[in-house]
Amino acid sequence: MTLFSVLNQPISIAGFEIPKGVTLTLGILIATVFFQMMLPKPKNKGHAYGEQGGPPGTVPDPSSRGRHFITRKEDKLEIVPAKDENSVGGQKAFTIPECFGMILDSKKGDKVAMRHERGADMKWSEWTWNEYHDQIRTAAKAMIKLGLEENGCCNIIGFNSPEWFIANCAAIFSNAKSAGIYTTNSPTACEYVTNHSEAEIIVVEDRMQLDKFLSIKVPKVEAIIVYDGEVKASDSKGKKIPGNDLE
Repeated sequence: MTLFSVLNQPISIAGFEIPKGVTLTLGILIATVFFQMMLPKPKNKGHAYGEQGGPPGTVPDPSSRGRHFITRKEDKLEIVPAKDENSVGGQKAFTIPECFGMILDSKKGDKVAMRHERGADMKWSEWTWNEYHDQIRTAAKAMIKLGLEENGCCNIIGFNSPEWFIANCAAIFSNAKSAGIYTTNSPTACEYVTNHSEAEIIVVEDRMQLDKFLSIKVPKVEAIIVYDGEVKASDSKGKKIPGNDLE
């Protein structure tokens, strides 16, 4: 008689009869749990901090190929390439600004980088790589001037648009990061994301999104930028910045 045939028979426990199908299922489950308990536990490869027990700001051993991450803006994490230099993961890493530089150096600056359809007539607008790069740099300088710090954060809320991508890259060019917010988020949800990400700059699409932030408490925010729609004079509590100061 095989183990399968035994498990495929009805059994009686404390007067209760268990059907043969249920008996087989319970037998497989118990065997699975038993073998899982018998297997050796994998060695902990550690994270950037916490599981390795090192102080904040430490970098994991490059020889470790486990999962690595950091969650604090003051910490740094070394990029560990794959051992195979011919693989995608083994290629040299480069930053977003360096990527733009490589495109411009290859004399492709006059090529179209981005197209967008907007307006009542749904007319297409185009941005070359040169125009895209220039607007990113201008936006980055403005963000820094308005209070975006190194390793800081810029929140962006709005539908897909050139301004969204320009703001995102501008934060990166500023040596900061961006954190997008869903357009459907309530004011309370926006307040949580902004305070949790410690954002200093918020880029919003229109009046509807602006009103969400005017109704909540975001103490670390230095400025709110609106890229489409009207803004009342009473909305602004800051000072105007002359364009030449951005350079």
